[in-house]
Amino acid sequence: MSLKEQINAGGLMTVVCHFPVGRANEYFVKEENRIDYYKVRQGRAVQIWAAKTTNAIVENKGLPFFPYKIAQEIGERPSVKGSFVYYKNFGAIAAVRKGQTTRSSRR
Repeated sequence: MSLKEQINAGGLMTVVCHFPVGRANEYFVKEENRIDYYKVRQGRAVQIWAAKTTNAIVENKGLPFFPYKIAQEIGERPSVKGSFVYYKNFGAIAAVRKGQTTRSSRR
């Protein structure tokens, strides 16, 4: 069973993918009330961590771009630094937004 199946937070209406600036070998995928972390190993994405989240705004040590409270998690929580680029797919209206996130402009 995958980490995603173990924390079933549901919903795929809007998906946000975060990548460290200049790297594509690790990334985060944020869906409604969950976030997943992947590393690329030998050409395949391997899920390392999954968490169920709430809408409460907090500061997450090691995840400066992510402002939501983590309620439950499975796997090894990553600790990342620096800026991130993101793309946000609004599935319900077929729109995509992209940008860069810093500590002071979290999305």
